[in-house]
Amino acid sequence: MEGDITPADILGLGTQQLPAGGFEQFLRALRNGTAYANVHTQASPGGEIRGQIREDEGRRHDHDDHNH
Repeated sequence: MEGDITPADILGLGTQQLPAGGFEQFLRALRNGTAYANVHTQASPGGEIRGQIREDEGRRHDHDDHNH
C-alpha cells in the first residue's frame, strides 16, 4: 500500500479508538509505538494479517517541518 494519509482517512470506528478525523491522535499512536495494521480480506473479514507499526530510525521524515 502506498500514499498519503489525511485526516479524512481517519474514520470514527470504535475498534480503532480514534475519533473521526483524529489525525493528531493517529500521529501520536504512530510515534509512541501503539499503532498497528490489520489487513482485512474477504476470506478473513476479521483480519488476516496484523502487525505493529514502528518507526524506522534510519528513514525518519518529519513532515511537520515542511508545513512551516
